[in-house]
Amino acid sequence: MDRAVRGLTGDYQKGTCSTSNNSSSARVVRHFLCIGKANQLGGIMINKLSPNCSFSRELGIGIVAFGPLGSGFLASGPKLVENLNTTPDFDVRKANPRFQPENVQHNLKMYEQVEEMASRKGCTPSQLALAWVHHQGDDVCPIPGTTKIQNLESNIKALSVKLTSEEVAELESIANAIKGERLAPQYLALTWRFANTPPLSSWKAT
Repeated sequence: MDRAVRGLTGDYQKGTCSTSNNSSSARVVRHFLCIGKANQLGGIMINKLSPNCSFSRELGIGIVAFGPLGSGFLASGPKLVENLNTTPDFDVRKANPRFQPENVQHNLKMYEQVEEMASRKGCTPSQLALAWVHHQGDDVCPIPGTTKIQNLESNIKALSVKLTSEEVAELESIANAIKGERLAPQYLALTWRFANTPPLSSWKAT
């Protein structure tokens, strides 16, 4: 039983489970946080492609938005792409389809549009990206990663960036034009799209 609980909560914490997994998990950890990968790259903002968000809200489960800066792309754009040439081979971002030659130049143009909008708003692209996540509801909390105190302080200032419905629509229009999947195939196969547990009614004690 202990192993079953760990298995359920493990997928739940990583945000890689489907609503089938969530339904089973919620019976074990009713108020646990569902972690969803959420940012402004390619229509995955607050996982609109995933049924997990609406499902979690039905159960009163908060949503922790993992990766709100698109693996750093929404923080530095071309600088990140350049740095990937020198990062270790085990850096999983190297295999990200959105950073591959066939997609990256197009996506950098999309980043420029985000950058231009941020300039109009008097904020950074990172703050604009986080503001979008904050706009999704009081039950959504982004967890951007950073190694520098000044970046942490800058991220906190995103709370003061307000977006109109027109600006949200503009951001989503940019996101929908992004090319490439958010993960390499071997990692995408582990996400909610393909990861289902059997229905709880079919479970049998052994």
